[in-house]
Amino acid sequence: MTNITRALKTHRVASLMAFGLFASMGCGGSSSTAPGASMATVNGTVSSGGAGSAIPLAGATVSIYQAQTSSASLLASGVTIATGAFSISVPTNGSGNVYYATATKGGNVELMSLLGTAPLQSVTINELTTVASAYAMAQFIQNDSISGPQLPVQIAAQMAENLVSAQTGTPSLLIQLAPNANQTNTWRELGTLANILTSCVQAYSRACSALFAATPTRAGALPTTTLQAITNIAHNPGTNVATLFALGARTQTYTPYLEASQSPSSIDPTQNLDAWTLAVKFNNSGSPACPWAGPANPMFDKNGYAWIGNNVVQGTPNSTDCFVVLKPIASQRTEPTTRRPPRCMAAAFWDPALVW
Repeated sequence: MTNITRALKTHRVASLMAFGLFASMGCGGSSSTAPGASMATVNGTVSSGGAGSAIPLAGATVSIYQAQTSSASLLASGVTIATGAFSISVPTNGSGNVYYATATKGGNVELMSLLGTAPLQSVTINELTTVASAYAMAQFIQNDSISGPQLPVQIAAQMAENLVSAQTGTPSLLIQLAPNANQTNTWRELGTLANILTSCVQAYSRACSALFAATPTRAGALPTTTLQAITNIAHNPGTNVATLFALGARTQTYTPYLEASQSPSSIDPTQNLDAWTLAVKFNNSGSPACPWAGPANPMFDKNGYAWIGNNVVQGTPNSTDCFVVLKPIASQRTEPTTRRPPRCMAAAFWDPALVW
């Protein structure tokens, strides 16, 4: 391929491929910390169930943490009122570390929402945000706590936002619109996974015990909370698929959800559910002058952006002169530029366990 670095074409995209698929880059630069912490107030609601039928969770303990390299730091906590609302002030230090919130009630209910690096000041914590958080942070959650290298954790938080909006507690527009929507199973799987958790949160008969029995760790240990259960599903998506699908039918408050024709027993091999995997589909390079054609050799820069070479001009044998750059979150864009890719890059590697 010749002259591939002459121009850069960019686009709006969300792809789970960026999360966790790059080695340590060894690039220069470090995060800066503001000289003195200010305060930010996080206002939110803890609820169970989809829009129109959501039940506020009163008396839930909401804890706000900041993820660190080897542990998480508890910043503040509070208790929800009758409407499920809370308002908690936390220190901000400009460190770039990701904030997240958990809501616990009783012995089994544990929900999560990721708040970004600012943090987000209006948030919903429900089953959908918990599913998105657990899947995006699967390799960084240990003992209900998030920790890990700063950049990968930041990217993972953005991946969660590509699935579910933490502000509204509903599927993201990226998931609701083509080429995702009903062109993949992800939108409906999110609904079904959230429904599986809902039956436990809302104390359906034996729902929690059935959920925990069906979601062991790889070592066989059973979870004791809803967050642990969904994290185990993300880690072991092919375990007890039919059992979990049946649990999702007990309540169908989140819509859309997987239909019977998409069940593990479906006779249609293109619809048959064989694992609880989530994927984000994209087909827009962001510029009609640089459509996808033979993409190859992805590399990652120090921001976690994936630079992907386009091998040919679509419909011709000619080499192209553009890169496609994928950013971790769908709302991010860059402008076309003629600069070459950064020198400090990391070659991508693929680990099937991380490509959900």
